[in-house]
Amino acid sequence: MPWPWVKPKPKEYKITGNSLMYEFYRLGFTDVLLNDNSYWYVGVQDWITILSKTRASMPSYLVDRFDCDKYAFITAARVVLESFLNTCAVCIGDSPFGYHSWNIVMTPVGLYYFEPQNGNFWLVQGWTAPYKPDRIITI
Repeated sequence: MPWPWVKPKPKEYKITGNSLMYEFYRLGFTDVLLNDNSYWYVGVQDWITILSKTRASMPSYLVDRFDCDKYAFITAARVVLESFLNTCAVCIGDSPFGYHSWNIVMTPVGLYYFEPQNGNFWLVQGWTAPYKPDRIITI
């Protein structure tokens, strides 16, 4: 391939707002704010690449000034700004660290949580997981 080569764009998938809501309800999440009629997402490996980039220039943690909710909302906003994918939502609820905010994304194999403060990324196991959102907000 001649230089400079352009990395191919990741395969995108589309889901309706009703279908996305069903995916949340199916796992027991009922307080979900969807703002669009259609949603776009990518595969797990592409999410890992995209979400890794969103963490690259995050400021350091500052209690109440730049904490979990700021990390989660900025991550969701950066995903929309840089990738035009609107299925990176913000979760607010209980976690192993107490009341907390983190992200959730749609993939072709289900919903995944993303912890923007440390980069952990794992398949949602439903309401029984140690992370239990009271509210999910799409941007």
